[in-house]
Amino acid sequence: HIPVDMCRGYSFFTPTATATPSSSAPPPCPPPKLKVLYKTQQLAVIDKPHKMLVHRSPIDKRETVFAVQTLRDQLDTRVYPIHRLDKATSGALMFALDALSASTMGQLWEDKTKVKKTYIALVRGWVDIPKLKSQYYHDPSFARVWYDDDVRKSIENLDDPNDPNIFTLNYPLPVIDEKTGNKTGKSQDAVTSIKVLGKCELPFACGKFDTVRYSLVELGLQTGRKHQLRKHLHHLNHHIIGDTKHGDLRQNKAFYENVLQNERQMFLRAKRLQFEDPWQNKFVDLDAGLGENWERLAEAVPHFKPFLE
Repeated sequence: HIPVDMCRGYSFFTPTATATPSSSAPPPCPPPKLKVLYKTQQLAVIDKPHKMLVHRSPIDKRETVFAVQTLRDQLDTRVYPIHRLDKATSGALMFALDALSASTMGQLWEDKTKVKKTYIALVRGWVDIPKLKSQYYHDPSFARVWYDDDVRKSIENLDDPNDPNIFTLNYPLPVIDEKTGNKTGKSQDAVTSIKVLGKCELPFACGKFDTVRYSLVELGLQTGRKHQLRKHLHHLNHHIIGDTKHGDLRQNKAFYENVLQNERQMFLRAKRLQFEDPWQNKFVDLDAGLGENWERLAEAVPHFKPFLE
């Protein structure tokens, strides 16, 4: 077990002062300038901020700023998203700069030997990889997270028993209708790899517990289903901190109040994107680094800092 005092020295933040609203509404702020991580004649990879949609969505009609339009205006050319990130997820996001390149890269994207996406997340509780590896697919007591033990028995175990540090979760997810957000009654394979980077216990209360435990995890996205990582971590009862849809709202509130002084953000980031660039004839390895609040998390919990640099 990791003692509480291993995280001594963590610091809390002072909230910044807010300006008094004026009687006349200010003009709308211009879209932020997007950080470009990689650019060629065919491709551009940006660091998408959290709270920015990739494109217009009927589910979130109030939003007016989108990554597609912002990058199009910034580069003065039409852009084609190759994949998606949730609105609340920040990090590496790829676009093609013409229709032919979009088609080529879209086909390449399906080859998991040529594209690899790695995320980091802060989750509630201590993720126990040895326990998951030894019991998840085999122990009936884990039926509580499956909801149906017959489903558990029918799923192929994709976990590698020879890799003690990574657990591979194979748990199908329901297909969601893009227009309505409702389940269609069908399901799709969904596979996520999980590696623990660090664990911590902080001395403030949440619910019936006097302290709270967190794990910093690295997540490998082997399939790309809607909200896959968020749903898979919810399934394991290790909800992503800041996730308001699939997370633990009580844990979110405790974290906001005690660590980030009510700064709200989901702690899921597409940190690394590796892919084959067929036009440059090379394998590209991009690290998006950290966003502002991830850096603040590293300051608040020094135990996590080596994994967030």
